[in-house]
Amino acid sequence: MKKLTFQFVTIGYVVLRLAMVAQYFRAGYSDIARRKTLYRYASGYTFCQIAWVSLLFFQGQWWHPIAFVVLAILELLVPTWAQQAGRTSWHVGHITERYGLFTIIVLGESILSSSMGIQATLQSGEFHTNLLPVIAGGLLILFSMWWLYFDWSMGDVFTVLREEIRKEVLWSYGHYFIFASIAALGAGLAVEIDFVLHHTELDINTAGMMVSIPTILYILILWSLHNRPRTDSKFHPYLVWIFVLLMFLTSFTNYTTLLTGILFALLLVIKLFLKHREN
Repeated sequence: MKKLTFQFVTIGYVVLRLAMVAQYFRAGYSDIARRKTLYRYASGYTFCQIAWVSLLFFQGQWWHPIAFVVLAILELLVPTWAQQAGRTSWHVGHITERYGLFTIIVLGESILSSSMGIQATLQSGEFHTNLLPVIAGGLLILFSMWWLYFDWSMGDVFTVLREEIRKEVLWSYGHYFIFASIAALGAGLAVEIDFVLHHTELDINTAGMMVSIPTILYILILWSLHNRPRTDSKFHPYLVWIFVLLMFLTSFTNYTTLLTGILFALLLVIKLFLKHREN
């Protein structure tokens, strides 16, 4: 079953990538100035897709996981290699809009995961008042994540990032970790619900870290990607680290989700106050 799943995922991925390769060839044929760059994209991704298909014939080998990681890294490096032949043009508004929309989608999935867990408890008659702090804290965290992401002007960020391809790539791929932290939070909230209902054998501290750690990672990664590239930053770094430490300490209390949500909301309030005062 595991092998079959890997085959379906690989075939689906290769089909999507080859459609993109066709578009790169099409664009390269029309754009003489950037043809070398676009053909590098096409050839690099084509090579990777051939490698992915070849990997299907070696499932079960001890080196298969290593080869998977190597191929994933190679595919991630294709843009950097291609852009060395010449920079491609792109629209700041279009790019930032797509990353923002994907962030909203992942946030929505986390809300859906939590709400389905709560709905299941209501249908089974297991709903307990101890779930209320988890619900309130979870909403505070998710809404604060949304606000923090869209509080920065993406145009200002990309004005700095455009100076160097390496910074552009780091910003783009850094969103993998933003999406992962949001998804991990959704899973952590589900764990917290199970803990309150005594459906898991995890201790209270471990269950709390399932919420606090993804929240902390989200804040640190977002701050690194959106705030640090800006030369006119008004969001003091020490403030971030103080709240991150406090959020981690909530893992050792009985109300991790609620306290983390309150701290996150308070961090936003202070940030907005400082921003208004300095403007």
